This record gives sequence, structure tokens and C-alpha cells, in this order.
Amino acid sequence: MGGGELSETEARASLEQAAEACGLRGVEVGKTLESGLTAGKKEPRSVPDNPQATKTAPPSGTTTQATSQPERRRFTLTHGADLPDTPPQWLVEDFITVDSLGLIFGDSEAGKSFLAIALACAVASGEPFFNRMVRQSPVVYIAGEGNTGLKRRVKAWAIHHNRAMATIPIYFSNTAIPLDDPGNLAQVETAIDEAAAIAGQPELIIIDTLARSYGGDENATQDMNGFIAALDALRLRYSAAIIVVHHTGHMEKGRARGSSALRAALDFEYCFASIDGGDLRKLAFTKVKDFERPAAMHFRLTPVEVAPAGTDGNLDLPDTVPVLELADYEPPTPPSRAGQGKNQIKVLDILHGLSSHTADGNLDRPAGITREAWRDECLANGFDRFQFRRAEISLENQGVITETNGYITLKGCDVTNG
Repeated sequence: MGGGELSETEARASLEQAAEACGLRGVEVGKTLESGLTAGKKEPRSVPDNPQATKTAPPSGTTTQATSQPERRRFTLTHGADLPDTPPQWLVEDFITVDSLGLIFGDSEAGKSFLAIALACAVASGEPFFNRMVRQSPVVYIAGEGNTGLKRRVKAWAIHHNRAMATIPIYFSNTAIPLDDPGNLAQVETAIDEAAAIAGQPELIIIDTLARSYGGDENATQDMNGFIAALDALRLRYSAAIIVVHHTGHMEKGRARGSSALRAALDFEYCFASIDGGDLRKLAFTKVKDFERPAAMHFRLTPVEVAPAGTDGNLDLPDTVPVLELADYEPPTPPSRAGQGKNQIKVLDILHGLSSHTADGNLDRPAGITREAWRDECLANGFDRFQFRRAEISLENQGVITETNGYITLKGCDVTNG
């Protein structure tokens, strides 16, 4: 206003507009304006002829410093009606969103890294990820194993998809370092910034594995929260999807190992498992927060020749490297319940219920259930030990269940490999 004057109508309109811009609404705004205008009429104030003259001059002989601008606030509030309402921004269609945190977990030798490499190569090259469109972007792969094996896996993928390795912008680390250490995290960010200056900002960062990139106790919530904070720092800095490769629990094969704080922080979680110990693999979607849960996917490990015999200079390396291909899979038919009594049916239902949290809602088989856990759950559901034991013996005699290495196996369904 620069020392000028406004009419009451103009002043009221300007103040209402300012209140609206700040998110203030309703009768409270009107009451506040009315109170202020009434007070102003009773004790009007004029603008001084020289506004600067009202400021206290510094003592003679002293110097003044420019007043610094206030720091931008990190915490603000927004009215619910003004929150952004945008659909998921896909990095991989119906599978992974940008600016997210996810986990791929599985048992040792399940082939988790083959899935991670396939994902990294698809995003970096723009090749569809098993018929799902991708948003092409450079990829950073923080690896905890030797680069020789990783290079051969990328080479196998490139050969299988008729791509040249030089055209696939994936950047691998020479080692893994604990990201929950601030100094280490700064090193990682510097290295990513250097790669981004060459190829562009990555929208996918894969950390393989958690154990190699974490310095704390996996079971300690406080330690795990420090690791989660480091992952969030990378996600926010690059607006990237951060995907961690992790192992299953030692006894519970249907969940990731360690503190549940990690799972609580995830936007999505996928379980990658072997089926019957062969070449078939299953990808089950165990947590999806902001989009519809996809159907389970099945794959087969297919060998690809990466170097004719004796031409790679290392006779210890195999000539072929597996890659993943989509596979058709029909789960085993559940055992017939003909001839089973009501107690037998109930204890079988409890066995399936114990494992329902481990897969994608259409479970092929129970996973990782011990006899003790099954018995205790039956006792908690009204059975006594005698009733449980009779039902168990009857199911064993019918060949419906067996116990293998401490785990329950259903007929035709190895519960440790599902």
C-alpha cells in the first residue's frame, strides 16, 4: 500500500482474500475481521511520513549487518481439500511407483538377485518388464558381491533381449557399505551425483543386500529406524524408487528377516521363492500400500550362453548364466477331504490360516509352519492336546500330512519351498 489509504470495503476484501490463501475459512474469519476493523475505527493509526525514522539508529562508530532472510519452514499444514490428488506415477506399470520404498525378500539361493537384475535392466533400457511398461531411467545398483558375477548376469540379460550392454545405463558400486552411517551415506550420494552428471538422475536405486549395506542389529527397532532414515534420505534426494533385497527369517520363510519396523515403513513388499526346489520361481505380493495388489507371477530360470567354452579367459566360470522367463504354473490340487472328520478339517483349516499372511491372498500352500506352532494355534482355538494329537495321527495315516525337518508338509505340497 506504500503509505496510501484503502476504503473499508477494499480493506475487508483484501483481508478476506489473504485469509483464504492461508487456508482460513468460515465464520471465524468474519468475526476476526469485524473485531479488527471496529478497533481500528476507535483508535485509528496513521502511517508515519518517514517509516525509516521510527527505527532506532545504531550508535555512531558501529557497523550494521544485513538482516538474513528467515529459513524456509520444513513443516507446514495444508487444508484437506487442497491436498494433491494424483494417480500413481509408475516406474514399472502396476508394479512399482516412483519415489517409493520397497523390499524383495526370499530364501538363500531363491534367485532374488536375478529378479533384481531383470528389473534394473528393464528400467535402464526401457524394455518392458515381463509385459509391463516401464519408465526408462538410469539405475544405481549398490552391490554386496563381486562385479564379475553381476556383469555376466547383465550380459546374459542383454543377449536374451537382443540389447547392447553399452546402451544400458546401470551403475554398480564396487562394494557395499553400511548406509546407516552418515559418512558412508554421504559417500554414496557423492558417487550417485557423479553418475547422474553423466547419465541423468536415477529413478531406481537397488540395494543388494540389506545385510551387506547395514551396520546395525537387524532385530533392533532403533537400529533399523536409522537404516530406514538413510533409505528415505536417498529417496527424497533423487525422487527415486528404493528397493532393498533381503533374506527370509531363519524359521519363518514367509516373512523378511529382522525388525518389523522395516516392513511398516515399506510402500510395497514382494516375496520371491523357489517352487519344489526346481527351476520354477514364484513372486508373491505380500504388501502393497497405494495401488491394487497384482496377481502372483511365476518364472523359470533359463540358461543363456554368455561365452563359448574357453573364450572368457577363466575356465572356472560357467559358459551359461540363468535369466528369468515368465512361466505357466498350475498349483497342486488340494488333498480331498473325503472321509475326514470335523476335527481333522478344522486343524487343516488352522494350518492354512497360519500361513495366510505369507502370500498373496490365493495361497498355493502353507509355508514355514512348525508342528509346535500348529499345535499351539489349535489349542488356542479350543482343542485339547488329545484331540489335536488324534486329528494329527489320522491325517498322517491318510497321507495328508507329513513332518519334514521340523516343518509340516501337505500331500503334494512342500511347505518349506512354497
